[in-house]
Amino acid sequence: MPVLKALTFNVICSLVLGLDGGPIRAKLLSLFQEMTRGLLSVPINLPLTQFNRSINASLRLKTIVMDLIREKRTALEENRAQSHQDLISHLITMQNENPESTSDDEIVDNVVGLMFGGYDATSSLISFMIKLLAEHPSVYDVVVEGIYVSILT
Repeated sequence: MPVLKALTFNVICSLVLGLDGGPIRAKLLSLFQEMTRGLLSVPINLPLTQFNRSINASLRLKTIVMDLIREKRTALEENRAQSHQDLISHLITMQNENPESTSDDEIVDNVVGLMFGGYDATSSLISFMIKLLAEHPSVYDVVVEGIYVSILT
């Protein structure tokens, strides 16, 4: 997997799922890659086809996200997590405030959709940002200066 794609997936996992690494994130990456490979395959759902493997990967990925929702809900109820920690925690908090707003299945669908939609878009944005910094040293200098100022304060 290209480095930029791996970085993008890590950022998405941190911000959306609240995962900072480990075996769950590695499993999610594997399932996510399998799911995306089936997008341009022939849509024939027979065993051993890429489309079938993609559907199965999608179902397993959604199961893992549902397990994460249950874990985060428990952590929020026990005050071991904050509601603004990641997107899942925020959606659970909104759901607790208004139970008719979304179901757990809708949260799972939104999270998987956001992961999928943000995957290519985020890696493209990072590529363009790196290109901008490489082609315009004055912009690079301002960014580096801003980082030093934020570290020192």
